[in-house]
Amino acid sequence: MRVVALSDQLEGEVVAQPVCTASGQVLVAAGVTLTRSLIARLRERGFTRVVIRDGLLDDVVVDDAICQETRAMATRAVHDVLQGVAQREQLDIERLAEVVRRVVWELQESPNVVFSLSALRCHDDYTSVHCVNVCVLAGILGIASGLPEDELVDLALGAILHDVGKVRVPGQILGKPGPLAEEEWLQIKAHPLEGYRLMVRHVGSSYLVAHAALDHHERMDGSGYPRGLAGREITLIGRMVAIADVFDAMSSDRVYRQRVPPHLCLAHLREERGRLYDAFLVDRFCERVAPYPVGSLVRLSTGELAAVVAYGPGSPPSPRLRVLSDPEFRPVTPWEVDLGALPGVGVAEVLDDYPRAFRERIG
Repeated sequence: MRVVALSDQLEGEVVAQPVCTASGQVLVAAGVTLTRSLIARLRERGFTRVVIRDGLLDDVVVDDAICQETRAMATRAVHDVLQGVAQREQLDIERLAEVVRRVVWELQESPNVVFSLSALRCHDDYTSVHCVNVCVLAGILGIASGLPEDELVDLALGAILHDVGKVRVPGQILGKPGPLAEEEWLQIKAHPLEGYRLMVRHVGSSYLVAHAALDHHERMDGSGYPRGLAGREITLIGRMVAIADVFDAMSSDRVYRQRVPPHLCLAHLREERGRLYDAFLVDRFCERVAPYPVGSLVRLSTGELAAVVAYGPGSPPSPRLRVLSDPEFRPVTPWEVDLGALPGVGVAEVLDDYPRAFRERIG
């Protein structure tokens, strides 16, 4: 299986994994052949990538950090909770806490695994999907940082609710494709404090959880908002959720910009470690999140085409590659190697799909 950009070139390809909405509804089942009209409908729903069958990569499994059932359950719960807040100002913490405990339990089952997060994103419910992704990423970071289970649950609960204050921001501002006016930007900057107030009102004495909303836009050098805190003035939960939030926001397609590939998101975090983000936490995060998701196609600095097929333990994580062509994109008998075992060789480019020259040669 390989993960590729959703384009008209995929007409006639066969879907290898179901394409689902944020709430778990199957839009396209595994085994369905893609048509041009089906591709167009998926793109209208906001899907940008799909997993397709591939005779060269049939044995490659494109996994997520949590199972599909748990992800769908968490997304539905967040959606319902945010609607409840927007309509009635009621925050159903108990339902979310139950889902969050399940997320944490699944992440703890593989504490030392390098997580190759799902490359599949949809925009039919961006806010809910983003909240679940941040919950998962914060949980991964919390485990890597050695937090005990009760603190992990608090971290994950705060992370899944970190953007609850955005229910007070008009949708046309959140999805505006152009630059924000000053008044619009002020409304955006108010959402951490709004979220904190909502959570304190409903979470009760757990101010730690509420600080995930209040502090996730603060930065280590004091340049963040809403309070301009610096360094250890920012709560640990705020520093953790900030990293998870930035990574997921950057790696998601939005109406106003294309996604940034995961390896460049991690590069941004490393570049700003100590200045914008907690250095220790950035290092732990980069140890557990794969720079190139399994199923991705890459071109090596030596010119060969390869697919990412797995990750083993290591710091930083090094992908196992299946080399598919020579530098001129002529197919070769596939062979596998760990990128870290190739001195001086790196990934030069992440590809949306097979290059035309390679595709034509394999038929």
